[in-house]
Amino acid sequence: MEDKKKTYGELIGEAQTSQQEEMLVRELSSQMLESWPRVMLEAIDKGKLTYPGEKQFFIECRTRKEKIHSKTLHPILIPRLSCPTPCHDQSVFRYLVKDDLLEYIWTVPDAVTCVVYKENRMDIEPSEWELLGYVMDFYSGELEKRARKFNNEEVIFDMALVQDDSLSEIQ
Repeated sequence: MEDKKKTYGELIGEAQTSQQEEMLVRELSSQMLESWPRVMLEAIDKGKLTYPGEKQFFIECRTRKEKIHSKTLHPILIPRLSCPTPCHDQSVFRYLVKDDLLEYIWTVPDAVTCVVYKENRMDIEPSEWELLGYVMDFYSGELEKRARKFNNEEVIFDMALVQDDSLSEIQ
């Protein structure tokens, strides 16, 4: 009998099957992309109105699941002056007002996907390396350092702030 190597989509699916509320990352992404442009423009306009005269602001993207149908997601984009602390299920953008430029900062996927990527980092496909980089930076504390620098806060640590005893040590 031939051993078939499982794809990361299958691994994520198996991990999320045990958690009925979780969804596949690709399914979540395709749903959010449908309403993304409209919602992002609304967040930019809200940020301009909320923070007049500011040179920049950040937009934190979170997702809201419908209570009745848990596989229906809506992106929630929150304009804010400070760069948010990195957490699961989050994307962060910076809007530069003078240049009318939206800059992508990072994405941290859900906890299950983070574990799968971290545990299998040597086997991740090249098309997913950018996301893997954000996952590894999340666990090492590098994203926290970036957020502190954006906020002009002192960076006083050289080790990961994110600790998860259920994950194996980075080799």
